[in-house]
Amino acid sequence: MSKLNYYLSIDIEADGPIPGYNAMLSFGTVLYNEAGEELDYFYAHLECPPTSVPDRNTMSWWKDNQVAYNKTRENTRPPVKVMYGFLDWLNDWQKDSDDAHEGATITVVGYPVTYDFMFLYWYLMRYTGKCPFSFSGMDIKTMIAIKLNVPYKMATKNKVPWKTPTFKHTHCALDDAREQGALFFAILKDDRK
Repeated sequence: MSKLNYYLSIDIEADGPIPGYNAMLSFGTVLYNEAGEELDYFYAHLECPPTSVPDRNTMSWWKDNQVAYNKTRENTRPPVKVMYGFLDWLNDWQKDSDDAHEGATITVVGYPVTYDFMFLYWYLMRYTGKCPFSFSGMDIKTMIAIKLNVPYKMATKNKVPWKTPTFKHTHCALDDAREQGALFFAILKDDRK
């Protein structure tokens, strides 16, 4: 019997490009089954560690997106509580699932996965000492480049031909994780035809 695959679309918002030096402000994850149906989600705003330093260029960008930035500062919680809460959420989902989910794999997807995953991975390792995903992740931008046969830099969301539900990119991590999840499954479904 083959294992079931689940996909976790992730998006993070940060005050700079380097985890550990800069802070992850918020992150959203949406869990999907193989058919692309949303099963659950996790979303949180994090307090900035006292040793983190906001990046000047990133904060200048946030100044032009002040409403979204202000939202990331609402109901913030200590990173250690958020990261253990995330692991508890993931473990609870796996425990509450029926036996068919036993041994199932969860693959992280992101756009670009290298940016979002490095923050999520760093925070998980720093505050909990473990990452349930190891080093695995699928990059939606790479999928677009391959499918459209274009250079990676030209593989942008505004050039994709796949129909997806209408999502506005809000820089709210949960909204953007859903937007990216929809795009991932549109590409996957097209590839399976």
